[in-house]
Amino acid sequence: MAGSLVTSGFSTWTNQPEEFGPGWSGFGKRFATRAATGAIQNYMEAGVASIWDEDPRYNRRGAGSFGARLGHAMKMTVMARRSDGRLMPAYARYIAISATSGVSTAYRPASERTAGQFAFRIPMGFIGRAAGNTFSEFWPDVSGRLRR
Repeated sequence: MAGSLVTSGFSTWTNQPEEFGPGWSGFGKRFATRAATGAIQNYMEAGVASIWDEDPRYNRRGAGSFGARLGHAMKMTVMARRSDGRLMPAYARYIAISATSGVSTAYRPASERTAGQFAFRIPMGFIGRAAGNTFSEFWPDVSGRLRR
């Protein structure tokens, strides 16, 4: 939700898409679109993952060098663990991000219903997942230092 708040705020500031307009009303429309898309994506990923024995959750590495931890966050953007602990491609995530890009076209403004926008949302979904993984990996350390 924090990511949706930030991206909705930035999109309101730049007034993208213009159909939503500026101000609180436009922010609300942008946030609702992002929240709905995220919820659909998460539920779809969890459902498909349960069928294929994938665990879509991100598990922190929590130790090691910055580079190793960042690499883990990036790797787990496209990989998932099975119940036996083995790594596998995150097929449920690939399906959920791609399908959600298409499904969300139904409630997006006209400027975001193009094939180009549909294609653009897919890598952005993976970038968003990578950002979320990175946040999950490092935020506990950062917040611990801030409390001191």
